[in-house]
Amino acid sequence: MMTSVSPSSVPKKSFFAENKKTIGGILGIIIAVAIATQPLPSGLSAAGLKAVAILCWAVIYWVFDVFPDYVVGLAMSALFVITKTAPMNVAFAAYSSDAWWLLVAAIGLGAAATKTGLLTRISLVVLKIFPATYKGQVMALIGCGTFLGTLIPSTTAKMAIMSPVALSISNALGFEKKSPGATGIFAACGTGFNLSSPFLMSSSFLAYVAVSLLPKAEQAQFTWSFWFLCAATWGVVLLIGCTLSIFYLYRPKGNVKLASGFIDEKLNELGPFTKEQKLTLGVALACLAFWMTQSLHGIPASIVGVAGLCILLALNVCSREDFRKLIVWDAIIFLGSVTSLGSVFGTLKIDAWLGSLFGPILAPFASNIFLYLATLSIIVYVLRFFVISVGSAVAVLTLVFAPVSAAQGIDPFIAAFTVYCAGNVWNVFYNSIVWVVAYYATGGDMVEFKEMRKFSIAYMIISIIGLMASVPAWRMLGLLK
Repeated sequence: MMTSVSPSSVPKKSFFAENKKTIGGILGIIIAVAIATQPLPSGLSAAGLKAVAILCWAVIYWVFDVFPDYVVGLAMSALFVITKTAPMNVAFAAYSSDAWWLLVAAIGLGAAATKTGLLTRISLVVLKIFPATYKGQVMALIGCGTFLGTLIPSTTAKMAIMSPVALSISNALGFEKKSPGATGIFAACGTGFNLSSPFLMSSSFLAYVAVSLLPKAEQAQFTWSFWFLCAATWGVVLLIGCTLSIFYLYRPKGNVKLASGFIDEKLNELGPFTKEQKLTLGVALACLAFWMTQSLHGIPASIVGVAGLCILLALNVCSREDFRKLIVWDAIIFLGSVTSLGSVFGTLKIDAWLGSLFGPILAPFASNIFLYLATLSIIVYVLRFFVISVGSAVAVLTLVFAPVSAAQGIDPFIAAFTVYCAGNVWNVFYNSIVWVVAYYATGGDMVEFKEMRKFSIAYMIISIIGLMASVPAWRMLGLLK
């Protein structure tokens, strides 16, 4: 017999929750109009004031999720043109940039790796090399996620693919769901395939977004290899710190070990190493090699990526249908719109205005680089409670803080990198789509969120330590005066 659910037993949403989009829609328009009709601030042009008003409208619509992020992004760029704030070639500048085409190519290569199952196969091979113990598999997931994650620049896609693998490892180790051991395996997967992404440039498209928002004169030097040099210290601190945190926070009872042949069984389920997987691996490794040696041959990273994607499309590793469905065009359009803000800000001198506006406020912190890094990280941690999209958070906050940093003798990259690292938190359930995807990909009951919040707090501390430890390297590389 079917049982009905009493209306009174269903929890009622609050007035705000039920009307969030409406409230945000009205609030965004009111604030934008209020800003646009203000007297011109010193140092800002009339077009610059309109651009700030339109950006504030977009940010509020992103925060309140009034419309999908890519719709708001496109509308923002269109409004710049409609209101004669910026010409077409400035408002949509990113779509003809190296960074945007590199993004398209990288996501296309990642789509091929996803379709062929390449990431899962190679990850299992790496997992087999490590000890079959709990600690061994934690280190294996972190290690293979960090270095194999360069195959797919979408952390969301990687977590969707690999979190079920982490669940199968947890089950094979005999861990009950929501137990410390299961949580540790989940956290290790998230560390390798998500949190470590700032370490290697091709691990996430957010690195390309960050670089595209730097001053034009600086963008060329941030090749794959130079990014690695800048991020290496932070990456080492992160990997060591997160590994030790998992061992401390999530200690399983007793000694556990994977059953003999477990990994081999999983590999057998995948079948033989296919032609498509070999082609994808070959193209991905070739692209990575060209990206790492860009300073020697001078071929732009975007051209290398597009060439690799063309090869896979020509060899039918990805079909026309795959090209339509597997490449996340909504994310690409969204990122194109937010990275175009760099051109808008530069053309209208908004970046210089922000530097003069916030520079005096942050100057006392900037005089001590360690205090500055901690302060900027904490500001981003707080703002991430409100700005849900990591992409929009990185873009907008980089645009705000990069010119402020430059005014204090701190290279804009340091501000962009700090914002990028600090954005990867999961302190409330809704503010990280990457972690939420992984949570539901494992059935929604592998871990308890309150236990993962402990790990997020540990990450926040580790990230700040890693940034501070990077200061000597940044001085050697000329990023600090």
